[in-house]
Amino acid sequence: MIYFRCFVFLVSLGAAVSFASSRDMSSCESKARKVCVGEAITLRDLIEVDPKVLVSNTSRLAKDEGFAREVQMIWKAEIREFPHGQDHAFLKSTPLIYYCDEVDEGHYDSINDEVAEFLKMPLYGNLIQNPANAQESKVPGIVLFHTGAGPNDIFMRWKADALISSLPYNCSVLIADLVSDSDGESWDPKKYGPKRKVMMGKILKGKDGIWRRTILQQRIKAAIKALKGIHNVDPQRIGAMGWCLGGRAVSELARMNLNGVRCAVSFHGVVDNGGLDEAQLEENRETIAAQGQRINELEVLLCNGAEDPFVSNDDLEACRNSLALVGVKTTLVNYENTLHGFTNPAQDLNPSPSFGYNEKAAKSSWEEGIKLFRQSLKGK
Repeated sequence: MIYFRCFVFLVSLGAAVSFASSRDMSSCESKARKVCVGEAITLRDLIEVDPKVLVSNTSRLAKDEGFAREVQMIWKAEIREFPHGQDHAFLKSTPLIYYCDEVDEGHYDSINDEVAEFLKMPLYGNLIQNPANAQESKVPGIVLFHTGAGPNDIFMRWKADALISSLPYNCSVLIADLVSDSDGESWDPKKYGPKRKVMMGKILKGKDGIWRRTILQQRIKAAIKALKGIHNVDPQRIGAMGWCLGGRAVSELARMNLNGVRCAVSFHGVVDNGGLDEAQLEENRETIAAQGQRINELEVLLCNGAEDPFVSNDDLEACRNSLALVGVKTTLVNYENTLHGFTNPAQDLNPSPSFGYNEKAAKSSWEEGIKLFRQSLKGK
């Protein structure tokens, strides 16, 4: 049998403009994987950091200086519009290293060495909390799944701030890591591409008879478990948001039917039916039908750009059908004349005609997402 354990680390970012490098992370792990706790940075300090620092090789948080500057500008401008922005002026951001939960060969027909190696990789998340509310018990926990740029992205930090500052209750947010990226290497397509190919391509059949994207689902499960492990998080009030690649993670999360996950939003997510061929789909249908009706409390909102070349109408239909099969309620909002990446103002700098910022769609989709979270994650 092959076993992997779930470990969680809190690691210091150091000073406000000094970011942890992969070397820093490795030194922490080498100490027999003990917990390392350090000082967090104030999240909004990133708004004033020189963009040159944000694209440094040791701790890259943006594609280039122009990308960083665009996000900083809109983040700074929006703070005054956040409904509860003043209450969360000093949000803290702390790196969180975690691992996939235990998996053994008995759960799947086969786990080869490549899959096993990917399941052993550390995952470098980032925990965002308001220290003034750290002792408040049982607050909602929300996972954010990143784009193809990886978890080290100033866009994700901005969205974490916007989310916490838009909700009428306190919450803890985890920016999850799907690609084992400690220092922003996913900004390099040559490094990100091979990881993504393996993560998406390894579809295995479990002993429960269900075909699934094994690596991706295990990493999603690890993020949810890490978030639930935070001392003041209510494990029965969990939500998720995802952008692009992270939108696909949202759809995978919905298929997993994890306890306590109540709502999820996909923004320009590259969604599909789970990557299954017709034979695998049919097997899953028969297996799920034989198990009886599934009760799934999760509600999913899909916010899609109608002109997104990466997501066809067939993809959207296949995704919704696959989620209906496991009892998930979905709502699709299709924004006309809208391309991929429409929530990110920096996409106006992207030379590819497939990408583009759409302010109207960005604001509307965000409002719809916040509305769902207000309804689904409120306390008793």
